[in-house]
Amino acid sequence: MGSDDRELIEMFLEETRERLEAIEPALVELEQATTAAEREHLLNEIFRHLHSTKGSAGYLNLDNLVALVHAAEQLADVLRKGAQLQTEHIDLFLQATAAVKAYLVSLAGDTAAPGGLDALTAALQSAAAAAQGGKPSPTVAGPTTESSGAATGGGESEGESRQSSDADLSGSTVRVPIHVLDRLGRLAEEMLVTRNRITTLAASLQDMELTGASKKLSVMVSELQDIAELTRLQPLSHLFGQMPRVVRDAARATGKEVELVVSGGQLEVDRRILQELRDPLVHLLRNAVDHGIESPERRIAAGKPSRGRVTLQASREGSNLVIEVSDDGRGIDFEAVRAKAVERGFVAAREATSLAEAELANLLLRPGFSTREQVTEMSGRGVGLDVVAVRMQELGGNLTIRSVTGQGTTIRMTVPTSVSVVNTLVFTARGYLLGIPYDVVQEIVLIDRAQIEHYGEQDAFRLRDQLVPLFTLDRWPDRGPGSSQRDRHYVLVLRGQHAVAGLLCDGIARFEELIVKPVGNVIRGIESVSGLASLGTGEIVLILEPEKILAEAGLASTRLAEERARLSAGEHGQPVAVDTASEDDLAERMVLVRGYGEQRYALPVRLVSRIVRFAPGELAVFGERVYLRQEQALIPLIDLDRALGFGSGGVEQGGIAVLLKADTLECGLVASGVVRIGNVAARPEPSDRHGVTGLLNLPDHVYLLLDVPTLVYGQLNRLFSTHAAGLSVAGKKALIVEDSAFYRDALETTLRRAGWAVLAAGSVEEALARLAEHRDIALVITDYMLPGKSGLDLIQAIRSGESGVRPSVPVVVLSQYLQDQDPDGAMAERLRAAGADAVFAKFDEIEQSELLQHLGQLVSAGTREVGSASGVAGDEETAHVLAINLGAEVFGISIDRVREITTLDSVTPTPVDQAGFLGLANIRGEIVPVFDLGGVLRRPALAGGRSVDVVTLTGLGPLVLRGESIRGTIRVPASELREPAGNLGAVAELVPAVATLPDCLLQLVELEKLAGACLGRRQDLS
Repeated sequence: MGSDDRELIEMFLEETRERLEAIEPALVELEQATTAAEREHLLNEIFRHLHSTKGSAGYLNLDNLVALVHAAEQLADVLRKGAQLQTEHIDLFLQATAAVKAYLVSLAGDTAAPGGLDALTAALQSAAAAAQGGKPSPTVAGPTTESSGAATGGGESEGESRQSSDADLSGSTVRVPIHVLDRLGRLAEEMLVTRNRITTLAASLQDMELTGASKKLSVMVSELQDIAELTRLQPLSHLFGQMPRVVRDAARATGKEVELVVSGGQLEVDRRILQELRDPLVHLLRNAVDHGIESPERRIAAGKPSRGRVTLQASREGSNLVIEVSDDGRGIDFEAVRAKAVERGFVAAREATSLAEAELANLLLRPGFSTREQVTEMSGRGVGLDVVAVRMQELGGNLTIRSVTGQGTTIRMTVPTSVSVVNTLVFTARGYLLGIPYDVVQEIVLIDRAQIEHYGEQDAFRLRDQLVPLFTLDRWPDRGPGSSQRDRHYVLVLRGQHAVAGLLCDGIARFEELIVKPVGNVIRGIESVSGLASLGTGEIVLILEPEKILAEAGLASTRLAEERARLSAGEHGQPVAVDTASEDDLAERMVLVRGYGEQRYALPVRLVSRIVRFAPGELAVFGERVYLRQEQALIPLIDLDRALGFGSGGVEQGGIAVLLKADTLECGLVASGVVRIGNVAARPEPSDRHGVTGLLNLPDHVYLLLDVPTLVYGQLNRLFSTHAAGLSVAGKKALIVEDSAFYRDALETTLRRAGWAVLAAGSVEEALARLAEHRDIALVITDYMLPGKSGLDLIQAIRSGESGVRPSVPVVVLSQYLQDQDPDGAMAERLRAAGADAVFAKFDEIEQSELLQHLGQLVSAGTREVGSASGVAGDEETAHVLAINLGAEVFGISIDRVREITTLDSVTPTPVDQAGFLGLANIRGEIVPVFDLGGVLRRPALAGGRSVDVVTLTGLGPLVLRGESIRGTIRVPASELREPAGNLGAVAELVPAVATLPDCLLQLVELEKLAGACLGRRQDLS
């Protein structure tokens, strides 16, 4: 039995145990009920639990259990429809629950199912038939005894059997919604931040009692943080289960025989870490098959089995997770690596001869390094292991390589198992509040300006017996005027791999344990900032990546020793020449490609995720839209020649696709072939062509240096127009109303894989609360049989406008009841008449793919027209917006996308220079980017300091827009909306419609495009 099947069974056992615990007391109450209404209510509850249990058992193909529960369900249905209840019926129900418990015990222990189920099933069927015909129930002692004896092993009493079953089924786990666990985690993080604040206050007040209480609180919060982290953990098997397919496909593509051996899948890691590990693992496994494993012929010639072996192994070391990808292939050809490093200019020829194998292995982690001469889909793209190494650094881990020639290679990844809690030194520099892991800080020194020595353009200071190179964040905009004129500076002496360097800063705040979160969309382009953290004061700390900071200053650890030697040579007055425009300063790794005509193009390697070669048969063409067909996605392609106006292109002929990750969307730039991948040190000449930032005059040709963001966003806006965007369900919210957690979880997983954002509820009351809270829900999927009110009641509440969500939201009914208890379709018709857009039976009537297609069509077709009898106008007839004043102008944002309106106390500056970007704000523990709406829309700056902040929800995450004041909420009839007159230039996409109001012109802002303009076009300071 696979791990996935075992997890489904465990979920089924837990849910069914809970249902049995609800059925048994209901049966006892049913026997004592005195009124018809009370009996009807209890029978309905018993019927619902039996019905749901049968559906779950059917999903797992437990046929004999399905038959037993179905027979009990039939008897309950007959009784709730008016048949006379007898004591024998209660006995049969209780014996059925005992038999189900015994069956669950066998299922949990993976043993044979108990006997006697068929006899008990027959007794239940006979009782149902007799009750329906108005006859007394037949004697059921025979089958009952047989069932009981079989279930208990024959010799145990019924009481002992029940005790054994209960003991074996007592659950050690409970199901909790993920959003509850996430909220617990966020609260634990906020408590950690608050604890730090209290500890600081206790120390400053010097109150012994308060200090003692803060220490006790510190211990408790640390323990709570540990427990909260445990709730985020998921087994690695969820990820490892996808890897056999990756290895199989890679083996077939390369014509090799490879088996994958997996171990350690039971280990658990944070869900976020699990998601981030997928792409690196795919890279490593493909490399192992392509680079490591030999062809069957070569393996046999080398005395090895024809079938190669790749091992994927996970283990735990302290608080870290270690994942090793090993192969028994040829190993690394270190001489080939040495030769290629010299050929591509990574090292000098003289230096290369002295490099050890470990140093040569580290060269494989350099961006763009590959020993392959030809670019293929599998390798030679110049982007591979360096991507994995960078991802490990982002996760706070590392990557190492071991290889033995002729025996194989092992690549070892070490990552933390949960969200990082980092011991951090917090300091200030150039107006920024910064943090750096203090395990890389050797010491902190306070120096005078006179102690700084100048060697050309390199500053240094003397630390005891050595000169230490100094650097600042001079590539970042200065947010603290006058900070560079200080007479005294703190220096953080940072330990590199080979030497040390000093970072000049303005002040030291404190050492603090901080929860470091990933950077958001706004500052992701700044590689030297690896994360964000919040202080108890609400301030936001930018966490620096030490190696990247050193690299920005030209003092990467591999050059620090050289820099120290250079400074030492120049300290006796020897002049040190500095070339301010050296090739090292200008050089950048570029992918150079040729178009289908005469043109050639260049783009930075750092923007490229991979390069694939494709044939015409791998394309999907829909008019002007061309997609590359991949295993898990259709990737839109942009023909460079066609997009830049150099002819009709040639994507239909095949070629290469340079794949990029544009925010959350993968896309590809198409050309006929790759010229080369390497360093380009030429200074670009200016270009006035749209989509081209400059011209590179290289020896072999003139290359157009692409303005990739402008080109990609311009083409995607054209390819995916607003009409086509409405056809996508990606990110849209669906509400599942289903009391069976088993079926609800299965359906939720299916919808999430299709791109939906999913909410869930177990009853009509809970569903109405969800609808009131999330007014942007695009689809409701409900069962008919629910505890308390039914799915019919929910549909009526939605269509009448009572739910708070738009009355026209599509509603789909999925119910097993309609198949079992509604043969003539009367209930299905009632549901449709009440407003259900579609009605299906679970499992049997519609395949999963058909269901997903139907749901997508319902949402993309627009909103449902609500009959005039309801008296409720559909939302498609009006635009409900929040109006924001900017001077004399008024702008509107859809009210459904507004989370709250506030006035922020402070905004933390960042190094990003972008129109309208103000910085980051801490909103109840959540770090959110803040933009001046006027600045983004090219309007004059706010006057008089008056402002209001609107927190909006976008597809790229929360976003704060700052305006002058709030005018109010306005409903504008769709008939009064029109396109704006005049030429608005670049702002036209952001303001697609206007409406004339009695006292102003309302300009409607397209929030998603505004978010794309704010968060999508980032300035790269790395």
